[in-house]
Amino acid sequence: MKIPGKPPGETNGADDTARPVLFDKANIVYYDAGSFSRQAAFRFARTGGVQGVTGMRVGEHGQMPELTFDDLKEQEREARRELIVRVTQALLSEKNFKGVTIRDIAERVGVSPATLYRYYESLDEIFLAVFYRGTREIADLIRRECVQKDGCSIRRLAEVYVGYLNNNLSYFQMMSLFAPRGMMSDEEGKLISPAMKELMELIEGVIDRAGYKGDRRLMSNAFFSALNGIMTTYAQNPGMSLEEIRQYTKILAGFIADFFEMGAKRGYY
Repeated sequence: MKIPGKPPGETNGADDTARPVLFDKANIVYYDAGSFSRQAAFRFARTGGVQGVTGMRVGEHGQMPELTFDDLKEQEREARRELIVRVTQALLSEKNFKGVTIRDIAERVGVSPATLYRYYESLDEIFLAVFYRGTREIADLIRRECVQKDGCSIRRLAEVYVGYLNNNLSYFQMMSLFAPRGMMSDEEGKLISPAMKELMELIEGVIDRAGYKGDRRLMSNAFFSALNGIMTTYAQNPGMSLEEIRQYTKILAGFIADFFEMGAKRGYY
């Protein structure tokens, strides 16, 4: 996938030091870290949604500085962790997450289960990484809608969110596993909380642009809960095909969105 920016050997002009330069080389994504330290740049890549491995600052002539062995080891480790997440995400599109095992992932990656444990301590940790990735994907989808000419309406937000859940049912199942308070360790909570906070802030922004003057956080939480309630009730209805579930949940999400949009405009709640 071509990423906005210039490939190695080219620069973006006078403002090279002021903005990211992303490029794709051998399926590795590099980031122009600017004034970041190497350690801060690696952390940014993991927490800021940049998929892949972090490179160092691209110089005036597009040259990459020399890296230490520790840098290279960290890049390799992060690339392998990312591969494991991508493979797991693909497996989860084929079967229920409760049916995916460490051995399944290891076989698909091409390593032994013991090797997999060098990168993730447990299956739950891998699932958590996939859940984090999914949350960021939803946030990215909503953000793209928000920058459109007409912005993102509450109805469009509902369609995007429920559509993602229908296409990634395992993500919704993992939400039920990880999201409840007390189900995550402190370390796991620190990983997921920023992504969930970002998602909820985007929803609040849509509610705000709809004209709501009341407690936007309360309304956003109610809207988010209502959409998840639709999926909890109908996502695995045994009497409906997957396509029927998609269509039905989309219709219900539209009803919910209309109620909330009306409430936003009239100042209800």
